[in-house]
Parts: sequence; C-alpha cells; structure tokens
Amino acid sequence: RLQMIESANYFHLPSEEVIFHQGDFGDMMYIVIRGSIGVQLTRPEYGNVPVLVASKLDGDHFGELAIFVTDDNPELIRKLSQRTATCFAVEESDIIGIPRIDTQRIILGSIASYLERERQFFQTVKCFEGIANYNMT
Repeated sequence: RLQMIESANYFHLPSEEVIFHQGDFGDMMYIVIRGSIGVQLTRPEYGNVPVLVASKLDGDHFGELAIFVTDDNPELIRKLSQRTATCFAVEESDIIGIPRIDTQRIILGSIASYLERERQFFQTVKCFEGIANYNMT
C-alpha cells in the first residue's frame, strides 16, 4: 500500500469533470478518496447515447482494466489499453491515480514475494526434503 501511495498522483475534480473518455489510451488506474465517479458507456445497442452504468464511491477503484495489458507488441498494447467507458466526477471529488508502470511493478513484486514465501515454506515440509530448488518453482 505504501508503494502505491508513494507513486500516486492526487486529483481534485469539480463536478462534471471528465477523467477519461471511452476509447482513450489507459495509462493509470484510480481510487476514489472522496466523492462520486460516474461510469458511462456509449454503444450502438444503447442508441449511441451515453448511459450511466455504474457509480464509484469512496474507496472504490476504476480504470484498472486498461493498465493490466502486457505484451511485447506496442500496437497491441495501445489497442487493448483503450478505455471501455467514460468516467467523470458526479460531484466535487478527490481521487488518486496510479500510473500503469508503477501498478504493474507493485503487483508483480507482491506476487514474486508471495511465491518466494511459499517456496521457502515448502522447503521446510518433510515430504519435500531433497527436492532441488529448481523443482520448487
């Protein structure tokens, strides 16, 4: 959590301020500190009219779908990282944004730490004695 806070950007938003539009490139995930964020979709099946489909309140996160795309192909990342909805402040709101690279680094680091703890634990279990480290990963 501390790593996320250290890499976060703070935003104070007036009512109706758009955070990102559907189709924009996603490079940040967000957490609502205070306020209300509307999530709006525009689709042909809705008559191409924006429809409010969700609200994000204090403590909720949004925008995370676009930042977890990883691949070696920059064009594919651009395509898959497009925002699937428009998000805006329903009322005056405070949010934090955590950049893609920091989010991925923090989460991958947490997973690596967890796996290392599991590996160390299994090395202490009697039935796994004598198994080489490379078989434990």
